[in-house]
Amino acid sequence: FGKARALQKENAPVSPERHYQPLRILVVEDNNFNQLLAREFLNMHLPDSKVSIAENGKIALEQVNQQKFDLILMDIKMPIMNGYEASKAIRALDNPKKAMIPIIGLTAHIVPEQLEKCQEAGMNDCISKPFDMETLLDCIYKHTIHLHEHQS
Repeated sequence: FGKARALQKENAPVSPERHYQPLRILVVEDNNFNQLLAREFLNMHLPDSKVSIAENGKIALEQVNQQKFDLILMDIKMPIMNGYEASKAIRALDNPKKAMIPIIGLTAHIVPEQLEKCQEAGMNDCISKPFDMETLLDCIYKHTIHLHEHQS
Protein backbone atom coordinates (compact mmCIF):
# COMPACT_ATOMS: atom_id res chain seq x y z
CA PHE A 1 0.00 0.00 0.00
CA GLY A 2 1.59 3.26 -0.92
CA LYS A 3 1.23 6.79 -2.11
CA ALA A 4 2.37 5.70 -5.57
CA ARG A 5 -1.19 4.48 -6.20
CA ALA A 6 -2.31 8.10 -6.26
CA LEU A 7 0.00 8.84 -9.18
CA GLN A 8 -1.51 7.50 -12.33
CA LYS A 9 0.25 6.89 -15.64
CA GLU A 10 -1.81 8.64 -18.30
CA ASN A 11 -2.44 6.63 -21.48
CA ALA A 12 0.22 4.04 -20.64
CA PRO A 13 -0.08 0.88 -22.75
CA VAL A 14 -1.35 -2.25 -21.04
CA SER A 15 1.52 -4.60 -20.23
CA PRO A 16 1.24 -7.54 -22.64
CA GLU A 17 3.12 -9.93 -20.34
CA ARG A 18 0.27 -10.05 -17.80
CA HIS A 19 -2.09 -12.96 -18.21
CA TYR A 20 -5.26 -12.70 -16.18
CA GLN A 21 -7.29 -15.70 -15.12
CA PRO A 22 -11.04 -15.11 -14.95
CA LEU A 23 -11.84 -13.38 -11.66
CA ARG A 24 -14.95 -12.95 -9.54
CA ILE A 25 -15.06 -9.22 -8.86
CA LEU A 26 -17.48 -7.30 -6.65
CA VAL A 27 -17.86 -3.63 -7.58
CA VAL A 28 -19.30 -1.63 -4.69
CA GLU A 29 -20.55 1.65 -6.14
CA ASP A 30 -23.75 3.66 -5.59
CA ASN A 31 -23.63 5.65 -8.86
CA ASN A 32 -25.40 3.86 -11.74
CA PHE A 33 -23.20 5.42 -14.42
CA ASN A 34 -20.01 4.43 -12.57
CA GLN A 35 -21.40 0.89 -12.13
CA LEU A 36 -21.91 0.65 -15.89
CA LEU A 37 -18.45 2.03 -16.65
CA ALA A 38 -16.77 -0.36 -14.22
CA ARG A 39 -18.66 -3.36 -15.60
CA GLU A 40 -17.81 -2.45 -19.22
CA PHE A 41 -14.16 -1.81 -18.38
CA LEU A 42 -13.77 -5.08 -16.49
CA ASN A 43 -15.61 -7.12 -19.13
CA MET A 44 -13.43 -5.61 -21.85
CA HIS A 45 -10.06 -6.05 -20.13
CA LEU A 46 -10.70 -9.15 -18.02
CA PRO A 47 -12.74 -11.39 -20.32
CA ASP A 48 -14.60 -14.30 -18.75
CA SER A 49 -14.49 -12.60 -15.36
CA LYS A 50 -17.74 -12.42 -13.39
CA VAL A 51 -18.62 -8.90 -12.27
CA SER A 52 -21.22 -8.35 -9.53
CA ILE A 53 -22.50 -4.98 -8.35
CA ALA A 54 -23.46 -3.81 -4.87
CA GLU A 55 -25.05 -0.36 -4.44
CA ASN A 56 -23.64 0.21 -0.94
CA GLY A 57 -21.45 -1.34 1.71
CA LYS A 58 -24.33 -3.10 3.49
CA ILE A 59 -25.31 -4.94 0.29
CA ALA A 60 -21.63 -5.69 -0.38
CA LEU A 61 -21.27 -7.31 3.04
CA GLU A 62 -24.36 -9.46 2.38
CA GLN A 63 -22.98 -10.52 -1.02
CA VAL A 64 -19.55 -11.36 0.43
CA ASN A 65 -21.27 -13.58 2.99
CA GLN A 66 -23.30 -15.37 0.29
CA GLN A 67 -20.84 -15.64 -2.62
CA LYS A 68 -17.16 -16.13 -3.36
CA PHE A 69 -15.13 -13.19 -4.71
CA ASP A 70 -11.48 -12.85 -5.69
CA LEU A 71 -11.41 -9.05 -5.45
CA ILE A 72 -13.52 -6.11 -4.32
CA LEU A 73 -13.47 -2.64 -5.88
CA MET A 74 -14.87 -0.44 -3.10
CA ASP A 75 -16.12 3.11 -3.53
CA ILE A 76 -15.48 5.21 -0.41
CA LYS A 77 -18.48 7.57 -0.34
CA MET A 78 -21.80 5.72 -0.34
CA PRO A 79 -25.09 5.94 1.54
CA ILE A 80 -26.16 3.45 4.24
CA MET A 81 -22.65 1.98 4.77
CA ASN A 82 -19.59 3.67 3.30
CA GLY A 83 -16.47 1.97 1.95
CA TYR A 84 -14.49 2.33 5.18
CA GLU A 85 -17.26 0.75 7.27
CA ALA A 86 -17.83 -2.05 4.76
CA SER A 87 -14.10 -2.84 4.55
CA LYS A 88 -13.82 -3.02 8.34
CA ALA A 89 -16.88 -5.30 8.49
CA ILE A 90 -15.43 -7.61 5.81
CA ARG A 91 -12.10 -7.80 7.64
CA ALA A 92 -14.00 -8.77 10.83
CA LEU A 93 -15.78 -11.76 9.23
CA ASP A 94 -15.28 -15.17 10.88
CA ASN A 95 -14.43 -16.90 7.58
CA PRO A 96 -10.72 -16.13 7.03
CA LYS A 97 -10.93 -16.53 3.23
CA LYS A 98 -13.73 -13.99 3.02
CA ALA A 99 -12.09 -11.68 5.55
CA MET A 100 -8.90 -11.55 3.48
CA ILE A 101 -10.43 -10.78 0.04
CA PRO A 102 -8.29 -8.03 -1.53
CA ILE A 103 -10.10 -4.69 -1.38
CA ILE A 104 -9.13 -1.79 -3.65
CA GLY A 105 -10.61 1.52 -2.55
CA LEU A 106 -11.87 3.93 -5.22
CA THR A 107 -12.00 7.59 -4.35
CA ALA A 108 -12.34 10.92 -6.15
CA HIS A 109 -9.59 12.64 -4.16
CA ILE A 110 -6.52 10.89 -2.82
CA VAL A 111 -4.72 12.81 -0.12
CA PRO A 112 -2.31 11.32 2.47
CA GLU A 113 -4.99 11.36 5.20
CA GLN A 114 -7.36 9.42 2.97
CA LEU A 115 -4.71 6.84 2.10
CA GLU A 116 -4.17 6.35 5.82
CA LYS A 117 -7.94 5.93 6.42
CA CYS A 118 -8.12 3.35 3.61
CA GLN A 119 -5.27 1.40 5.16
CA GLU A 120 -6.78 1.61 8.65
CA ALA A 121 -10.09 0.30 7.27
CA GLY A 122 -8.27 -2.78 5.95
CA MET A 123 -8.11 -1.90 2.27
CA ASN A 124 -5.16 -3.34 0.36
CA ASP A 125 -4.86 -0.39 -2.00
CA CYS A 126 -6.55 2.80 -3.07
CA ILE A 127 -6.72 4.50 -6.47
CA SER A 128 -8.40 7.66 -7.65
CA LYS A 129 -11.49 7.95 -9.83
CA PRO A 130 -11.73 8.38 -12.68
CA PHE A 131 -9.10 5.62 -12.93
CA ASP A 132 -6.97 4.97 -15.95
CA MET A 133 -6.85 1.52 -17.48
CA GLU A 134 -3.22 0.71 -16.73
CA THR A 135 -3.35 1.81 -13.09
CA LEU A 136 -6.44 -0.26 -12.32
CA LEU A 137 -5.18 -3.34 -14.20
CA ASP A 138 -1.81 -3.10 -12.42
CA CYS A 139 -3.57 -2.88 -9.08
CA ILE A 140 -5.92 -5.80 -9.83
CA TYR A 141 -3.02 -7.94 -11.03
CA LYS A 142 -0.88 -7.10 -8.00
CA HIS A 143 -3.61 -8.22 -5.60
CA THR A 144 -4.68 -11.34 -7.51
CA ILE A 145 -1.29 -12.62 -8.74
CA HIS A 146 -1.40 -15.48 -6.20
CA LEU A 147 -4.49 -16.79 -8.05
CA HIS A 148 -2.64 -16.72 -11.37
CA GLU A 149 0.35 -18.59 -9.92
CA HIS A 150 -1.88 -21.41 -8.63
CA GLN A 151 -3.64 -21.79 -11.97
CA SER A 152 -0.61 -21.64 -14.27
